[in-house]
Amino acid sequence: MKKLSNSTVIDAHIHSYYSDGSRSPKKIVGLLKKAGIRLAVLTDHDTTLGTDEFMCYASKANVMVFPGIEITATYGGVSVHVLGYNIRHKLSRVEDFLRPNIEERKRRLNATLEKLETSKIFKTSEKEVSDWFEYKGEVLSILHVIEFITKKTGQDFFEVKKNFKRGGVAWAPYDHSKMLSASDAVRIIKKELGGVAVLAHPGKILKAASYNGEQFHQNAWHFLHVLLSDLEKDGLGGIESFHSSQNIQQQSALVGFAKKMGLVSTAGSDFHGKFKKNKTLGMPGMDMIDFLDMIK
Repeated sequence: MKKLSNSTVIDAHIHSYYSDGSRSPKKIVGLLKKAGIRLAVLTDHDTTLGTDEFMCYASKANVMVFPGIEITATYGGVSVHVLGYNIRHKLSRVEDFLRPNIEERKRRLNATLEKLETSKIFKTSEKEVSDWFEYKGEVLSILHVIEFITKKTGQDFFEVKKNFKRGGVAWAPYDHSKMLSASDAVRIIKKELGGVAVLAHPGKILKAASYNGEQFHQNAWHFLHVLLSDLEKDGLGGIESFHSSQNIQQQSALVGFAKKMGLVSTAGSDFHGKFKKNKTLGMPGMDMIDFLDMIK
């Protein structure tokens, strides 16, 4: 990476309300324009439904954009997300490729709603929440459910959110056996969608792999190195070395991994609007030339 700065011109990791963000693609484009960001990628989870809308408004605002996605996957019992850049989002089979994830996300949502009712925290349905938001995505996100509860009860968003975290009364884990593998995600992005695959926020993988409440791995860095080695064979193109979940030491180590493996170090805000704190568009930043070189 040639440049990492606060006055960035690119944000390669953004979520809209088509997955688990609070903002529409149109609103995000307006925020990008206001922030002076000249290139951006919408990377919604397991869907490209908002891509055309995003690209349409971006062209009017003179913001360069590329179609993207973030595929939820699994490796060794750990949740792994893979970003896809410059993909063929109009391909008719995109939804078919992602069907296992979509179905598992629906199952998890229903399990969460059942736990909410059983624990007597709140009773609602997927339809009620979807109608209230006029939601247009594939699968309603847990963050939308939390926002709905706060609006109906007047509670604080982040206090309600605690119930949905690991160990909380509304916590419902994914069944990783039903989801795409990390290798599947890289293959779909590279071979089926013609894009570049990048491992998203590896700091979260390190945290998950260190979790000692399940049969996860004691040496998280070794786990990550093995994961990267396997995905590099599948065609992985980069590592999101710069992300808000990673400290300076982790970032430095990840950049070292990327250089050693001939991968590109990327950066992105992982913007979710008001649903997640301290994730401002464009932070951290990546140089535009590096990104364009990666996807060409």
